[in-house]
Amino acid sequence: MTLRRLGDGSSTDLVGSKAHNLGRLIEAGLPVPEGWVVDTSSPDLSADLVAEIADLPDGTYAVRSSGQQEDLADLSFAGQYTTVLDVARADLVEAVRCCLDSVDSAAATAYRERHGLAAGAMAVIIQRLVPAETSGVAFTLDPVTGADTHLVVEYTPGLGESLVNGQVVPRSARYDWFDQRWLEPEHGPEHGWLDQLADLCLAAQRLFGHPLDIEFAYADGQVWLLQARAVTRITYTGLDDTWTTADFKDGGVSAQTCKPFMWSLYEYVWESSLKDFLLTSHLIKPDRLRPLGRMSYGRPYWNLSVVKEIMSRVPGYSERAFDTEFGITPTYTGDGQVTRLTPRTLAGTAVVAAKQRRLLAQREAQAPALAARVRDTVARRLDQLDGPRTSPWLRQAFVELTRDDYLFSESTYFWQIFLNTIHQSLFRDAIAAYVDDEGYLALLSGLDDISHLRPFQDLWRISRQDETSYAAELAQHLQTFGYHSDKELDVSYPSYWERPQTVADQLRQIAALDASHDPALTHARQQALFADQMDRLRGAVPRRRLARLERKVTRVRQLLWWREEFRDLSTMMYDVIRRYTLALGQDLVDHGTLDEVDDIWFTTVSDLWDFLEASAPAGPDGLRQIVVRRRRYYDAYRNFLSENEIGPVPARARPADGLDLHGIGCSSGKVTGRARVIDSPDQIGRIADGDVLVTRFTDTGWTAKFALLRGVVTEYGGMLCHAAIVSREYGIPCVVGVDGVLGAVRDGQEITVDGGAGTVTVVS
Repeated sequence: MTLRRLGDGSSTDLVGSKAHNLGRLIEAGLPVPEGWVVDTSSPDLSADLVAEIADLPDGTYAVRSSGQQEDLADLSFAGQYTTVLDVARADLVEAVRCCLDSVDSAAATAYRERHGLAAGAMAVIIQRLVPAETSGVAFTLDPVTGADTHLVVEYTPGLGESLVNGQVVPRSARYDWFDQRWLEPEHGPEHGWLDQLADLCLAAQRLFGHPLDIEFAYADGQVWLLQARAVTRITYTGLDDTWTTADFKDGGVSAQTCKPFMWSLYEYVWESSLKDFLLTSHLIKPDRLRPLGRMSYGRPYWNLSVVKEIMSRVPGYSERAFDTEFGITPTYTGDGQVTRLTPRTLAGTAVVAAKQRRLLAQREAQAPALAARVRDTVARRLDQLDGPRTSPWLRQAFVELTRDDYLFSESTYFWQIFLNTIHQSLFRDAIAAYVDDEGYLALLSGLDDISHLRPFQDLWRISRQDETSYAAELAQHLQTFGYHSDKELDVSYPSYWERPQTVADQLRQIAALDASHDPALTHARQQALFADQMDRLRGAVPRRRLARLERKVTRVRQLLWWREEFRDLSTMMYDVIRRYTLALGQDLVDHGTLDEVDDIWFTTVSDLWDFLEASAPAGPDGLRQIVVRRRRYYDAYRNFLSENEIGPVPARARPADGLDLHGIGCSSGKVTGRARVIDSPDQIGRIADGDVLVTRFTDTGWTAKFALLRGVVTEYGGMLCHAAIVSREYGIPCVVGVDGVLGAVRDGQEITVDGGAGTVTVVS
């Protein structure tokens, strides 16, 4: 073992999680008492080490454990190991031994066994003891209500051990760090040190990028941070409804921590379009409407309770089937809520059903014209931006684009999603007696000219030509498809036209593929799969019902095609919005309103509308203050992976069985291959021919990579997510919604993916 200075940059393996976290606070300039760490490099206290400890400065110390498994993102080991306070220098060695011995205590051993962990190495922190006037614990969010900007503080006079051990009744204070106001003034402003503590706690959370459980001490006018670890358990007693990131998370606005500008766009259209659809469809009464979207823990959520309440009015609704479609973890047994097809339910929903039929027929008739209008708007706005422009014109054009053009474009897409959700559910119920899950997937395969495949098909065409023509062909490709990107629902992220080298790399990778990857051959195989399933359906369905079912198949395939087509048009519109927003950002920098162009991503569209139309407070600092405030929130959650569902009923984890992982089978077939674990869009360049992709989600911009893959496994998603749709078109097995797969599968391991059964097995 070696004695190291606390904060010397040592890794978690050497000094344990607690010491490593304290080191990060020290490196950031936050007040942490001076200390040292007995590291994990050896299991024994050598004579030299004992001498080093004995040579530390005179004084009193706190001696704490710092295990490699302690203070983790999902497990804290709180209270499992020994802490010794008020230790004289002469007693330090014995206190260190006491901490080291606690790793094998009955309590710690039972804790590890309960969580399936082996014993990890232990380091020990020797830290100067703060002669605390007040000590306590602070959570940078409310772990009981789930309020994500509420700092909760409990404190007591003297050292904090009695508080941690539950031996005293503490005082408490609550502070909203986003609005910067004390929620319990009787316990807040009377103590100036609480303001100091609030600032330090927020600085610490912004440093780590996730909620923290912080121990602190106050003495002689200074607050000291004694420990900072991740909050590992959050309940949501402050929520009446259940909220989900489903479909938002799978390559959507919740895929990663969301910039305020992007969420403001999505919230604007979500609240408008969904409410409009629900009321127009007679699916809900106005007095039952509640907020439909919210930002929590840096990610957008939608109101699952409201949507399920609505869906339950559709005859044949099954909660289990609905959750499977979206990759939502069930909180019930069996099929959950089911709306049976009975005379009573049919009578009760006759108006809704009739309205849905009319809306669907109307959309089918109008879809080509709606798509043409969006394309024309995109082309017109691009032409205008490329022409001569003035600052007043740009500002007015930005407002018109984001408030009017975008609302039309995205509402058109959202209505398609809503219609698809209802009618695909009805379709699945209608054919359930005749096809199994794999048959259902086959009926959705082999779609003609699906939008996501067009960029790959074009790159394949280019790759079969002479390399001397690549430059000119790529320029044309980027002009046609450059609106795509690796993160297509993040307007702050560059599009491919801004990163031509990314597409050039894709082209080189595709050029190395043999003829078996020809998209025409792949499409032919998937169409044959569809045709074969149709033949089976014709053999199983009574003749009197066959024609009607065939029409349903054609209709649902067309619905799915249009959903992807409008999603592609939505991506075009977001690219136009990115271009205009960057131009506006530069204009605001030129006029001294913002400091940097990227600051604009930390405003909302309503902030900008108010400012540009002069209804916001005058003065150049108005937007700057907004940027500071919203960036503070974004930074505080930039490294936090919140739960997929939050609400009053806790979600149940999907079952795991040894090395077998379970999810939702979305594209049939069974393969064994090398796992390529991709944790972020920045790593997709690592994908090689023959890999089985294991990732949290896939984005539409990744479609060309699917030609290289043998299979796909994602942590998020449902039956109609991007990974599922594209995998079916490529004819490769796909399992989505595999909870915890990124922690269970290591890069390079051999795994077996069964896309029909929905299982992933670690082979080696």
